Amino acid sequence: MGRLDLERQYWDKATEDTQLRDNWICDKRLTDKQFVDVLKPLLKGKILEVGCGIGRLAKLHDCGIDISPEMLKRAPKGKEYKLTDGRTIPYPDNTFDSVYCVLVFQHIPDIQPYMDEALRVLKPG
Repeated sequence: MGRLDLERQYWDKATEDTQLRDNWICDKRLTDKQFVDVLKPLLKGKILEVGCGIGRLAKLHDCGIDISPEMLKRAPKGKEYKLTDGRTIPYPDNTFDSVYCVLVFQHIPDIQPYMDEALRVLKPG
């Protein structure tokens, strides 16, 4: 089993396991509304969320990507979601006006591939 499979397995389990979810997915200091209030003024145009999980912040984005199919099954309908690990974002260059990520990078030892992909799919400027 490769690294991607292990990561996906972990996050699929976290979808159902409240202890994992409470300890790793949710930041108890900030509510979803607080995240939305802070991020909304910073985002414009077509928006991608990297690591969207169950879509807690779906009101902010047009598209979301996540490594876990179990989490994406629970994401709100009416948005576009794609299954990927973020090291490869399945959109063409210059697709999005804004890309954001909340509570994901602390789980990743090397964020550079994620940053490179986010920059690739962002429109210039």
